[in-house]
Amino acid sequence: MDKEEHAAENAGRPDPGPSGSPLESLLAAAGMKGRALTVRDDLYDEALLLDAVRLYRRGGRRFRLVDSGRLDRFQLEWLLEAGADLYTSDEFRTDLEELEWLLKAAGKGRSILAYFVHGPFPEGGADEEPAPNPLFQLGRAGAYLHVSNREQKRGPDVLLSLAEECEAGGSHLVVYHHGPFGPEMVELAGVNLWLHLDERSLAESDARELFLDVLKSKGTRTRFVLFSEGKSEALWLKEILAAGVYVRFQRKQFDYRSPYRPLEMAASRKKLPHTAYFLYPTFLL
Repeated sequence: MDKEEHAAENAGRPDPGPSGSPLESLLAAAGMKGRALTVRDDLYDEALLLDAVRLYRRGGRRFRLVDSGRLDRFQLEWLLEAGADLYTSDEFRTDLEELEWLLKAAGKGRSILAYFVHGPFPEGGADEEPAPNPLFQLGRAGAYLHVSNREQKRGPDVLLSLAEECEAGGSHLVVYHHGPFGPEMVELAGVNLWLHLDERSLAESDARELFLDVLKSKGTRTRFVLFSEGKSEALWLKEILAAGVYVRFQRKQFDYRSPYRPLEMAASRKKLPHTAYFLYPTFLL
């Protein structure tokens, strides 16, 4: 587990530190070099969070603030302007116009706003009174949108439109895909987004062949993350690694004699950008 993953796994868990003071422990963590700090916004007061954000960003590091819904828009604006990255979702923020205001603050702080849509996508106005889809507007405003089809069906046409709006806004869409990698994914692969999937999506030989064809196509713009339990053939995993796929092995510590060991080492050197996942780079959400 690298330092960033360790920080994500321990998001919001205050280290009591030598004095037991949350203030001192958080500021001590903020002083550590080479770490991304992830903190829930309901564990510390705003003044402490603001100090920690400033210290972290001063050192060129990322401060990831996990939204619990406790802070209001103006409190979040101060933190975003100071450089905090905000990770929120439709569980806590459903006012997308408010999020657009927060994006303006993020622009001033050179920070990001990542928004995970768990529920149904919001719709535009009625047919007789057409209005822009607010989620599309949020993507065009620069939010990094994250969606999963684990519980909600996500039509490829809507995902295509979302990806295009995010790209127009200077961000990108991140999709967590559950289910077979079928023909409908080919068109989706032609747009700028990140697609996470696991070996179950490529269990059938037809799906693996289609996936390889997509990887080799000059029209492919999507970047892929594959979560592997080491069940696929080593040669297959080597081939897709060479084709640019980010492979994340779910089981660590392969035996040094295992054909998967050099693949695991090669995959670990290929680091995911922080905007390519929602807090946790090792889970298929």
